[in-house]
Amino acid sequence: MGDRDLKAIMAAYNERLARVAREGGVLFTKEVLEPAYGASDFVDNGHFSEAGNKTVCPGSRCSTEAGDRFKGSPGSAITTNVL
Repeated sequence: MGDRDLKAIMAAYNERLARVAREGGVLFTKEVLEPAYGASDFVDNGHFSEAGNKTVCPGSRCSTEAGDRFKGSPGSAITTNVL
């Protein structure tokens, strides 16, 4: 296993997280996987910067149930992992 495998591994991991969340009746914020992220969107390898929060939760989308769960400050908890 190498870096080339990471995208497939993360996709499988996120699919499993979605299933576990669905089975447990909890929110799975798949929207966090949709944007194209850049280096300025993260403060480290796992936490969004202020710019990253704006990328994942732009404008009116933040008023949705999922958006309300993860808008706000750097390092907000997100149910999914981004590659």
